[in-house]
Amino acid sequence: QSREFLVGRDKELETLGQLVKRWEQDLLCSVAVVGPAGSGKTSLLNCFENECDSTVTVKRLEMTGRLRTEDDVLKLFAEWFQREKGFGSVTELVSYLRQQPRAVLIVEGGHNLVLRTGGGQRAVEFFLTILLQTREHFMWIMAFREAPWKRLDYLVGISRYFTHQVHTLFQKQAEIKEALLIRQRTSGYPLVFSSKIQEEKEKATLTQAAQQKAERGRENRFYSDLFAASSGNFEAAMYYWMVSVTWDEEDDLFRMAPLGRLDFIFLRSLDRAYLFGLAEIISHGGMKAEEFAEVFMIDIQQAHLILGYLLQLNLFQRTIGEGYELDNYVLNPAFFAPVTATLESMNILY
Repeated sequence: QSREFLVGRDKELETLGQLVKRWEQDLLCSVAVVGPAGSGKTSLLNCFENECDSTVTVKRLEMTGRLRTEDDVLKLFAEWFQREKGFGSVTELVSYLRQQPRAVLIVEGGHNLVLRTGGGQRAVEFFLTILLQTREHFMWIMAFREAPWKRLDYLVGISRYFTHQVHTLFQKQAEIKEALLIRQRTSGYPLVFSSKIQEEKEKATLTQAAQQKAERGRENRFYSDLFAASSGNFEAAMYYWMVSVTWDEEDDLFRMAPLGRLDFIFLRSLDRAYLFGLAEIISHGGMKAEEFAEVFMIDIQQAHLILGYLLQLNLFQRTIGEGYELDNYVLNPAFFAPVTATLESMNILY
């Protein structure tokens, strides 16, 4: 939530600020914030909200469950706007919304609009109808995971309904490096890229200038490997950073081990049921076991066998639901880059 820790987002925050001013002048604005899980969408929106002019009303909303039908959409809006008696039609809903105070609506969980089953587009189209009919009253800012956004654009051309897009993957290695080092500096302790043995050996054999050059070389290789492994996803970069760093109690500093190139070739040897299962989880931004079974037209036990094996490989993270079938599975952000790259190269994910 602190701007201090937000790196490489000045342009995006400036864009959002300018769009708010346009909206205040009655110009239509709607923004899609797009990026994979862990890429910093929520952090960007938190900082935007904190820096928004105090005269602007900002309302934070979230789609916490999959929207399947038009009735689901009506119930969601009744919940968002605390309308106990609900809404009977889109006409009634839009009329009610236009009577509410003008506001910037920040909506997270846009991936819950995706459902690849018969009639799965109805809820999306219904929701977009409401968005379009209220854009002069609300400024819509919606966050979407990247793969579901692509799926929605393929299915319904969703990008046509947003005047602007903001993407949150880091495009430069230097931005990832700076974001990590800002957090490192708050510790107050030095960071080196050599082991104790390596350091002592270099002190005995190299000049000080040569030692510094060797250290810079190791540092540059580490960040190059880190950027390749994370593909610009900050949560993935933080994960690889944390598994590489150790605390040297004797010297009061942190030591960073080489990351190296990560090998995910094993993914290609998985059975196609697992590969297509991975692709659908990614394309939906996460799925409950019940939804997974419905999409693949299999029973719930088969769904759990597939999902459980992928979870065992640490490719998924799981949120426990109220019922066995309601456990929610999402791709582990740490493996976003290698998994999506592998599936795309096999023409399973597009």
